[in-house]
Amino acid sequence: MTLPAAAFGRPAPGCPNAAVLERLQASPSITRLQLEPLSEASTFGFLRSLGLDRPSSRLVRELHQVTHGNPLFLIEAVDSLKRQNALESRSGMTTIAPGQDIDLPGSLSAAILDRTTAVSQPCHRLLTIASFIGDRFDLNQLTAVAGTEEDALLDLIEEAVRHDLLTEEVEGFRFAHPLIRQALYHRPSHARRRRIHSQIAARLEQIHGECLDRATPEIARHLMKAGVAADPERTLHYTAAAADQATAAYAWSEASDLYAAAIDAAAKTGRLSRVAHAELHRRSAEVHRYASDAGLSLEQYDKAIAAFEEADDLSGIAEALEGRLATQVALGGVAYGKTFDVEPVQRALDGLPDTQTSLRARLLGTLALASWAAQRPDEALAQAARALELARASHDERLASDVSTQLALSQLQKMQPRSALATFESAVAAARGAGDPVREEAALQRVPMVLHLLGEIDRARQTVAQAERLNRIVHNAPNLSLTLANKTMLAALGADTEDAARQAAECVEVAKQARYGWSGLLALPALACAHALAGEEAEALRAIQQITEPGLFFDDPSFFVESMSRYHLLIAAYAGHSIESNISSDLSPFEPGPDGLDFAFITPLCVEVEIAWYGNAGTISPTADRALALADHRGMLFSTAWPFLIPRVRGIAATLEKRWGDAERSFVRAIEIADEQRIVPEMGRSRLDYATMLLAREPSGGIPGAAGILRESAVHLRDAGLAGFARRAAQLGASAGISL
Repeated sequence: MTLPAAAFGRPAPGCPNAAVLERLQASPSITRLQLEPLSEASTFGFLRSLGLDRPSSRLVRELHQVTHGNPLFLIEAVDSLKRQNALESRSGMTTIAPGQDIDLPGSLSAAILDRTTAVSQPCHRLLTIASFIGDRFDLNQLTAVAGTEEDALLDLIEEAVRHDLLTEEVEGFRFAHPLIRQALYHRPSHARRRRIHSQIAARLEQIHGECLDRATPEIARHLMKAGVAADPERTLHYTAAAADQATAAYAWSEASDLYAAAIDAAAKTGRLSRVAHAELHRRSAEVHRYASDAGLSLEQYDKAIAAFEEADDLSGIAEALEGRLATQVALGGVAYGKTFDVEPVQRALDGLPDTQTSLRARLLGTLALASWAAQRPDEALAQAARALELARASHDERLASDVSTQLALSQLQKMQPRSALATFESAVAAARGAGDPVREEAALQRVPMVLHLLGEIDRARQTVAQAERLNRIVHNAPNLSLTLANKTMLAALGADTEDAARQAAECVEVAKQARYGWSGLLALPALACAHALAGEEAEALRAIQQITEPGLFFDDPSFFVESMSRYHLLIAAYAGHSIESNISSDLSPFEPGPDGLDFAFITPLCVEVEIAWYGNAGTISPTADRALALADHRGMLFSTAWPFLIPRVRGIAATLEKRWGDAERSFVRAIEIADEQRIVPEMGRSRLDYATMLLAREPSGGIPGAAGILRESAVHLRDAGLAGFARRAAQLGASAGISL
C-alpha cells in the first residue's frame, strides 16, 4: 500500500536529512511547490493568528528578520518568547523590550551549528564576532571589531568561504545564509552577548576617535544590545544621537528602539532636565506614529505631556497634545464621523501667545483634521485656511505643506475637487521647496484619488507611480496602503480582476498592520466591483464582507453595515439575480447643501441609482439626482471605491424619470469619456444602458438607432471579459429583434 506524504519547507543549512530530501525532490513522482516566505505585512497578520494582539512594528520586524518569514520558524520563535516571558502588553499592543533578543528555535539552531564544526576554532570565533556586525560586513569593519591583522583575517575568511559559510561580494562578505549568522549570534548566552556588544562599542569608540558621527549608529546599536553591561551615560549619549539620525533617514522602527533605549538610560542617570526628558518622550511618540504603532505612540505622548506639565512648559504641552490628537485621528481605528476630544488642544491653542505663529498653525491644522474626521467640513475649512495663513506668515514651508494637505482634504469634503487638486499640488511644491520627502509623499499620495475623480486617469497612474517611488524612501505604511488602494481602483476601472485582487490583498495586509482603515474602504469595494463585473459573485461578496469584520480595520465597523448590505444587493444584480428596487431607508445624510457634499457620498448614491435600475424601479430618490448633478457640475467623472462613471449613472437616473433628453445627453457624454480614456468596460456598459434607454423611449422606433449601439456594446463587453453584461446585451437584442 502506498501512502501520500508531504514535506514542508526546504532543508536548512546543516540539516541532517538534506540528502534524503534532495533524492526525493529528484524523483519524478514527487511534486514540488515553491512556498514563498511571508512578507513583513503578512507576518503581522500571521502573528495575530497566533494570538498576539496588535504586534508592534519592532516585534514584527525582528521576528521577520530572525525567521525570514518562515511560518514554522515564526511559530517556534513566538513559543520561545512566551516561555521566556519576553512578550509584554503595552497600550493595547504586544511588544518586547528594547535590546531583548529573539532566539532561533533550538532545534534549528543546533542543526545549523553542526555545519560550522568543520572549520577551525579561530575561524569559528571570527564568524561569531562577524555575526555581531550583521548579515553583511566588509574587511575594515571586521578588522576594527576583531582587532586582528587583515592578512590573518583573510586566511580565516577564506576558510569560511571554502566551507560555504561566507560568500564574497564586491564590497565585502556576507553569510551564505542569514540563518547561519543568527545561529552563530545566538550561541553565546545572553549575558555574554551583552558583554561582547559592550566590548565592540568600546572598540569602535577607540578606533574612530574624534570622527564619531559616522560610527554613532553602530556604536549606539551595540550599546543598546549591551543593556546593563553598558554605562548608561554612554548609552544615553549615543542612542539619542543615533535616534535623531535614524529619524532623519526615515528608519522609524529603528528610531523608536533607540529613543526607548535613550529614555531608559536617561532614567538611570537622572541627569536630564524634565524638559529634555519630555522631549525624548515626544520624539519617541512621533516615530512610533510614523511606524504605525498607535498605542505606543499615545503612551509616549501621555508621558511627554506629563513631563512638560511638571516643567510648566506650555509650548511643549501644546506640541505633545497636537501630536497625540493627530495620532488618534490617523491611526485610531475609528469610523468616519468619529468625534474626538479636541478641548485639550483648543485650550492649549487659546493659551499660546500670538507670537508663536508656527505652533499655532500646527495646532489649528490638526484641529482641522479632527473636524474633517468628524465630518464637520465648514469648521475644517475655516481652521485649515487660518492655519495656512499663519504657516505662510511664518515662512515655514514644511508647515505650509502639512496644513495645505489638511485644507485639501476639507475641500474634498465640500466636493471641490479642482480646488483640492490645486491645494494638494501646492502642498507637494512646498514640501519639495523644503527638501522634505516625508511631507511631499504624504501630499502626493492623495493626488491620484482626486485625478481619478476628475477623470484624468493617465495622470492618476503616473502620480501613483511617483508616490510609490517616494514611499520606498520614507517608509510610511499608511500611505503605502493608499498607493495600493489607488492601484486597486485603477485596476477595477479596467475590470482587471487579477491585478485588482493582487493590489487589494497587499493593501489589506499593509492597512491592517498600519491600522489605517481608510485604504480598506477604497480597495475592497473596488475589488468587489472588479469581481462583480467579471461575474464572480462569491468573490465579490467576500471582498465586501471584510469591511464589516470587527477589528480588521475598525474596532466598531457597525457604521458601515447598512451601506455594505446595499453593495450585496448590487452584486446580486450584476450576477443576473432579480432584486427588489427598495430605496435605502434614509438618504438624508447624502442631501447636498448649498456649498456642496462630501465626495465620498457619491459612491453610495450611485449604488442606489443602479439598484433602482436593475430592480426596474419607476423612480429614484430626488436626493440622489441632486447630488449626482452637483458632482457632475463640480467636475467629478468617476466615483471612488466602486468606480462608477457618473455621467452614465446620471443617464440611468434620467431614464428612470423618463427625462429622455437629459438621459440621451448623459449617455452620449459617458460614451465620449469612456472612448477617450479607452476604459473598455465603460465603453460597453454606457452603450448598453444607452441602447436600453432608446428602446424604452421608443420600443419600435428606437430600434434602428439602438441596434448599432447595442452591437458595439456587445463587442466591448466581450473584450472586457464582462460575460454577464454581454448576456444582458444579447437578451436585450433578442427581445427587440436585434441580431448581435
